[in-house]
Amino acid sequence: MKTRNTLQILSLPLLKLILLTLTLLPFGAVTYNDEETEPRILQSSNTCTNTPPPQSSSSKAVIDRVLKYLDDNQSTLKSNVFQSYNKFLNSTKPSNGYTFEDFRQNLEWMARTGVPNPNNPTSPYKFYLGPDNCNNDGWQLGLVNVAAFLSQAMALGIRNDTCDELNWESNDDGLYPLSNACGMRGWDYASNYHSCDEKYNCKVRGSMMMKAVDKSRGSRTPPHLECYPRSEGRTYTGYFDPEKGVLEDRIVASTLGRTDVEGCCWWGRNEFLNLLTIIPLPEEHYRPRNPEAICSDERTMEMRWVVALFEWTERVQSYDTNGWNYIEQLNRATQGDLLNDLRFEKSSFIDEVGGILEQGCPYPPCDTVERIQRLNWANARKSSFRVALESLGLPMKSKAFREIESILWRSKDNFEEVVLRSINPTDKKTYQSYRYQFSDFMDALRLMSDVGYDNKYFYIGQTRNGEVDPVSGLANIALFLSQAVVQSIQDDACDEHNIHKFSGKFPVSNSCGQFGLSYQNISCTGKKNDMTCPLDLKQSSSGVTRSLDLRAPQPFKCAPKSQFPVTGFWDARRIEEDHRTAFANEFGRTDIEGCCWWGRGVFRNVTRGRCVFGQMNYYIGKRAADEGRASLYPTIDFCQFPEAICASEFSHQLRWVSGMFHWVQEVQTFQSRGWSYMDELREITLNETMTGNINRTLSAQVDCILTTGKVDCDAAHDRTDLLGEILSAISSFGLPTMSPTVTPPTDPPVPLPTTSPVIPPSPYPTSSQQPTSSPVIFENPSKASIEYIMSFLRDKEALIKSKILVSVSGEQSIYTFESFISNLELMAKGIRDGKFFFVGKGSSSKTRQRAIVNIAAFLAHVRTLSIESNTCDEPNTETIEPTRYPLSNACGQYGLSYQDMRCDEEEAFMECKPDPSMQMTGISRETAQPKPPPFFCGPRQFFPFTGYYDSIDDRVKNDSPSSNVFGRQNVESCCWWGRGSARATGVCLYGKLFLVEYMQSNALYSDALDQFVNGEIDENALIDIVSDTLDYGRNKGHRQTNFQLTLMLLS
Repeated sequence: MKTRNTLQILSLPLLKLILLTLTLLPFGAVTYNDEETEPRILQSSNTCTNTPPPQSSSSKAVIDRVLKYLDDNQSTLKSNVFQSYNKFLNSTKPSNGYTFEDFRQNLEWMARTGVPNPNNPTSPYKFYLGPDNCNNDGWQLGLVNVAAFLSQAMALGIRNDTCDELNWESNDDGLYPLSNACGMRGWDYASNYHSCDEKYNCKVRGSMMMKAVDKSRGSRTPPHLECYPRSEGRTYTGYFDPEKGVLEDRIVASTLGRTDVEGCCWWGRNEFLNLLTIIPLPEEHYRPRNPEAICSDERTMEMRWVVALFEWTERVQSYDTNGWNYIEQLNRATQGDLLNDLRFEKSSFIDEVGGILEQGCPYPPCDTVERIQRLNWANARKSSFRVALESLGLPMKSKAFREIESILWRSKDNFEEVVLRSINPTDKKTYQSYRYQFSDFMDALRLMSDVGYDNKYFYIGQTRNGEVDPVSGLANIALFLSQAVVQSIQDDACDEHNIHKFSGKFPVSNSCGQFGLSYQNISCTGKKNDMTCPLDLKQSSSGVTRSLDLRAPQPFKCAPKSQFPVTGFWDARRIEEDHRTAFANEFGRTDIEGCCWWGRGVFRNVTRGRCVFGQMNYYIGKRAADEGRASLYPTIDFCQFPEAICASEFSHQLRWVSGMFHWVQEVQTFQSRGWSYMDELREITLNETMTGNINRTLSAQVDCILTTGKVDCDAAHDRTDLLGEILSAISSFGLPTMSPTVTPPTDPPVPLPTTSPVIPPSPYPTSSQQPTSSPVIFENPSKASIEYIMSFLRDKEALIKSKILVSVSGEQSIYTFESFISNLELMAKGIRDGKFFFVGKGSSSKTRQRAIVNIAAFLAHVRTLSIESNTCDEPNTETIEPTRYPLSNACGQYGLSYQDMRCDEEEAFMECKPDPSMQMTGISRETAQPKPPPFFCGPRQFFPFTGYYDSIDDRVKNDSPSSNVFGRQNVESCCWWGRGSARATGVCLYGKLFLVEYMQSNALYSDALDQFVNGEIDENALIDIVSDTLDYGRNKGHRQTNFQLTLMLLS
């Protein structure tokens, strides 16, 4: 069976599969470009599925996920995939013969029900939509299969909007024989050229007469294909002369030597014709009249798709010959570089798929054809595959991104240390940013550098010929990051803060504008004027971040006057907003109506005003999708919901993407009086990049461009020193580095107690005295003690990495040795008076044993809670009914209400104040089934009630309220679930330290640790105290096992 238009395939076997499929069926511009393109959805390397799953094994959950994804992206698919092209008018319009709705309906049928397989009744032919796997991303494999299918349909049928194959093969004189109906490209359609079982072949009848429904557009194109018997008056057929635009009645043979069309009714129909006789059906079932019924019958809109989907399932998905297995190749393509395959390589996955469909093998010319020939329409298939991939948001990596990605991943630790550090304004201590994560940056960078928008891309060194300039690419990234650090990352903020004092106070109406700017009046001008967001006075929104200073103003908000007739100021003394009397900002505003345009994202101090959000909506938001253009976020209306950057399911990306978008719009395109940013960027040398010694002027000029739109200004900030640090951090890993050496300790190794003490343990506790209220064994460690323990642990680095800091699933752990050792050292030195992690004091054997046991107990605890599961957020694990996990468990689990876990009166000042407007979502979930979604919190304004996760259906059900054990049915002020390696919970502990506060201040633990080192109690007694204190008695056995492992490795 060979492909024809829209995947129009031809051959004798035809009617019987039509019969089967129809009786089973229920009644019833991308704007793409020639540049390197797209990522958005990233399928992880699937370490769980080492062998390709059977093509009929897609589960209900996977099918549901794919279909929902298609539904969510139908606007983009309709605008780009289901479009016909008129080459004479050079324009596109929605296809009449191939619609998204018909495709989606019949895809679901073929995926869920399929066509019976006569050779294996228990395994019907089904369209493959991906496997279940431990990464929960197998459905993306199914999307690539969908994209591959649609690429063939687009190239061969949808673009022409035809169901019938067209007469497209001319002879050496440029004439089109009418006898091409019998076969083209060397194939005789009436023969069994795909080795179909003879019993399924249609009988060739010379008396059959029919005419195709479709022909090529235009007046000078060949007529419809048709077949009819020879007669005395019609012994031969003529040809079409395109130069004259007329039919000529003169014998001209086709490439098969045919000069008539008797018995030649088997040309291709719809996307993939031809297989439809594979399985016989009972006579009483519906039977089409003839092959042309596919294009002309009352059920043609169903048949066009079902025939094609079956053809794909039976021939392409099932292909496994000479070492080429379609499912294996599909998996490799998904995890590889689809973009580079499409653009720069001679052969690609989609070429091989086309070969199977057209000629029966992945590497044409195949020996199944009578004439040696290359794959037809190869470029059209490739470009169509690209459009389908882009419309589905599937993973594609350019050569440039792969190279930059490799460098940045090798520098991840340095990147996080230099770039992703935030500063607590209270004590000026730095910490790992919560909102700005390395993985999110990489996702956004891939999206903006490989996909881009409107033929624009974030520059990472890519060139038109496929080569890469990593020097200028890294320099551009570093310049971008130097601004991002100062504007948002160091404050760990997404929303612009209220920082402009007026008359000595912070007006609530500063959300309307600060420092001389009225944000709602910042509109686009010139050609971009129509991109400005409309001013909606009924709009209301609230920011999610504010300064980390407890006395700082609340996040910005906007609302109509009906909700806030007047607004006041922030009362820092009372730590609340005072709206009793109106208090104006510098513009005299005493309301927040229409004031939703404050800055957001990594460039929150410049990405503000109705123009910026309007441009985002026009190019990458809902407006682009609504107007039929490619959109990165087709469901997000940045004009109606600008807070999506900080508080939506895509915020982790959008915080970065919004800044990159602004960078592309304002910086990369900047040219003024002979000065060009891109020219300056390309002048940067390798040495400057490696050393971080960049021209100081360029950094100041970039700052001017961002803040004033000019290359020179009076108030430019010089970020050169920070820029140098960033460049040194990320570029040095482009070259191999020597492994660091660790100086061994001068003292002899310290013998540790065995896990089975020599002295038999006495009943616990052994002492008849009450523990002292001030344990004495945790003394302030000396510098020598800290240096010793750091050196000791570095000697154990390989064991700790391979045995302790490793997840059960085997995936790369988010808990690295370097982050553990560096933070242990920080905590050992003390981050506030009297609070430190005990690592010993002095050089005695006893104190060093205590230190190592203390570390082992800590590692056992965090391995039990977080490292094994490779998670940071506390998972949702408590059920009300056997299969129901309330979403309001974010407020507390196992008898705890996290927002009520208050500090003692003398430490009440440390508490985090519960904020009803706070909104956030966790980033990690359980890796094993069941897998409730990450916890989230938010005000009742947005989440009036919450439902539950159903582990049977593997989905969230939010149709009605569902209570947790405390009766909570919402998640307002419930942002205090456990996080980090030790899962600190509650408003008190987030204001304090954790292990230091809870364990080392616990007299019972202090005494028990000393007794364990002395051999007076066993490890179970010690670790039971840890479990009882930190985990409310849960996971005791598991924690004991991890303690035994850790202690053994450290001994």
